[in-house]
Amino acid sequence: MFETIQDTLALCGIFGAAGLLLAVLYNIFRFVRLAFPGLRFTAAVLDILFALIAGLTLFIMSAEYGSGAFRLYYVFAAAVGFAANMLTVGFAVPPLARLFSRLCGALWRLAVKIAGIIAKPVSALCTKVKRLFIAFARKIRKIAENSKIRLQRSRQKVYNNTNRTIGEVRGKDGERGNVIKAKVRKIV
Repeated sequence: MFETIQDTLALCGIFGAAGLLLAVLYNIFRFVRLAFPGLRFTAAVLDILFALIAGLTLFIMSAEYGSGAFRLYYVFAAAVGFAANMLTVGFAVPPLARLFSRLCGALWRLAVKIAGIIAKPVSALCTKVKRLFIAFARKIRKIAENSKIRLQRSRQKVYNNTNRTIGEVRGKDGERGNVIKAKVRKIV
């Protein structure tokens, strides 16, 4: 299908605007990459993400506005829009990213200093609170130990009999007469 010059120029304008917006997205990704240069994996992920977004955007726009046809001048118009942004606003991104990086570094160093100043009294307070809780736990343990009901130390009493009452010890031979006595050792 043939396009008129007006349609071609309108499509060039649409794809130029798309390239301009893609350049804005690229500048955001570039800002992150330049502000935090130690994040190499993140930079690679952002580059791949941008390439996917740019390709998908151009494909969808060519399907929608280009009536399903993909022409080379679509890419050229998007590249012109991208270059226009990079040659104007794009020059401001690297200095701003370096300034932001320095500002983040200074704020981080300040936060570390403040944390170091605050950490000493908080550590001392935590140590005192820990000692109080340990003393409290010892007292609770001592109270729990003293509140246990102890069994009587009489050899004449038998506990946990079948009816759960205290009974008298049977005769010398035990309950049935032929009982094997086990040797019991106390482990101290």
